[in-house]
Amino acid sequence: MTTIDQTTLPVKFEDSSIFLATLKDVPGGVARVLFVNAEIRAAAHRLLTAAQAMAEATATRSSFYKSGNHPLRSSQNAKDAQAAADAAETRSVALYYLAKGESEWCDGFVDVKDWRAMLQFFNQPVNVGSIKA
Repeated sequence: MTTIDQTTLPVKFEDSSIFLATLKDVPGGVARVLFVNAEIRAAAHRLLTAAQAMAEATATRSSFYKSGNHPLRSSQNAKDAQAAADAAETRSVALYYLAKGESEWCDGFVDVKDWRAMLQFFNQPVNVGSIKA
């Protein structure tokens, strides 16, 4: 579980929502890793089942394109389907860790903007988990 310390800072958005984040050095700059609070954990838990189902469905769709069993098989459709499957898998993994109360894992992390993008993707208010809205 992430704890608030001197490296935790607020990130303000144009809609007046403020999220807490910690800074992390990444190639090409600095990322603002989301600080996970109880509201974020609850929202991630609610969205996790849908995200997992979507990841499975898009992976199946992608495998149909790859195998040649889909009537509209083309290299671009296969690439698009694979990209959609990868994005769905990333959302599913991120929500799993957020539901556990973690925003970093061995292969990645959830940036504040990533969290807002996930909320928008699932048609949720983008200020869920904000310390001020």
